[in-house]
Amino acid sequence: MMMRRLNLLFAAQYFFYQAYTQSIGGVNNATSLDMNLNNYGFITELKPERLAKVTGNSYYYEQWLQGNIRIDNGIEIKDKPVRFNMRDNILEVKDGNRVVGIEGRRVAYFLLHLPDGSNGEFYQSSEYNFGGTRLYGFLNFIVRGDWSLVSHEFIEEVKSAYIPSLDAGHNEVSLVKKKRMLLLKNKELTEITKNKKDFIAKFPDPVADYIKSEKLNLKETADLITLVNFLNSTPALGSGTP
Repeated sequence: MMMRRLNLLFAAQYFFYQAYTQSIGGVNNATSLDMNLNNYGFITELKPERLAKVTGNSYYYEQWLQGNIRIDNGIEIKDKPVRFNMRDNILEVKDGNRVVGIEGRRVAYFLLHLPDGSNGEFYQSSEYNFGGTRLYGFLNFIVRGDWSLVSHEFIEEVKSAYIPSLDAGHNEVSLVKKKRMLLLKNKELTEITKNKKDFIAKFPDPVADYIKSEKLNLKETADLITLVNFLNSTPALGSGTP
């Protein structure tokens, strides 16, 4: 009798796993993508408390964009509709009438053909050092060189007051997109802070003088591109990491 109950429990858990996997578009095999992708992830059982109402968008670009993906084992997926779920760190790939999910931690690089006609290049952020830690997700390369300009977008969850044991309050989560701009040199990331004075102090005088003379606004991407181009064109001035 006990063995029969265990078998029934196992069967129920297996059915839940299969149903939930299919409901999210599947972190399943991707044989029709003409590659040997195994399960790059796991499914965890939902907690019994009431699910939170989620507002906001967790995608880097909500629309599907054509792109290429390179997995960390060297496998490449080319010319497929792709979108990146920043909250779950999942790259979703359209394959016919289904969607395959690939864990971001297994992706070394992906490229998107953006609506403005340019290409967005995104690299695994865990490959770079950020003050002794690693960032979650991907870095978008804006300028490449000895000094590079990159952006890192992520999702911040703002939760309302809720007590699960009493089912009291409002179980709501708001997804807020955040973006930080960073300089990259020798695999070291430095955030471009909002405090202009503190940021300028990290550089030698000629760089600080250039920022002031050109009246560069460190909140504007175009001005940051100008700064990075200056650093790359004057190696003696930008030879160190701020």
